[in-house]
Amino acid sequence: RRTQEKNPQEIRYVAFGTSSTWGAGVDGINRETDVYPKLLSPNAVNLAIRAAGPGAPAMCIKTMLESAGPDAIYDVITIEYYHRMLDEVDIDALYIALQRLRKRFPDALIVFIRDWY
Repeated sequence: RRTQEKNPQEIRYVAFGTSSTWGAGVDGINRETDVYPKLLSPNAVNLAIRAAGPGAPAMCIKTMLESAGPDAIYDVITIEYYHRMLDEVDIDALYIALQRLRKRFPDALIVFIRDWY
């Protein structure tokens, strides 16, 4: 599906995740520039929600994406919910969110992030 290589500066990123992706837990950082989605690209959209699992994007993915940019198309989607994967409800919600993201962005690369403190 990916027919042409893109300049890394043109790759469009969107991130979903927990407090780690949101930027909590690290003193002295600027949440608008220093969290990992913004290190991938200054234009990355960070849709992580502090103290939340995949249930929010599973229920509200359309609203979340439209608030970031109604016509936005993303090349790379990062997903960071590893620490929430012990609960069956969170696992089911993650599958729902992923199905909706894949339907909306069929050509996007989906990357699962496993982080640690």
